[in-house]
Amino acid sequence: MGLLLSGIWLAIALLTACASAPSGRWVRPDTSDSQAKTDYDACADRANEQLDGMRGPWREGEVMENCMKGKGYEYERAQP
Repeated sequence: MGLLLSGIWLAIALLTACASAPSGRWVRPDTSDSQAKTDYDACADRANEQLDGMRGPWREGEVMENCMKGKGYEYERAQP
């Protein structure tokens, strides 16, 4: 029973963290939204290959950030 409750609390914590994460987009000068999406999708594929089933929002985000920054992008947070 304790393990089940721990799992439930972990799921709630992860969902709360994802919901409260700041939103924004990856930008690079002189790059269209279409090209940015293509690059983002390529980084997502790379993250899936590198993580190979060992997914976690923090690890996936780290791989994505490194990939997009390696392509020259910067993360621009949305203005409230």
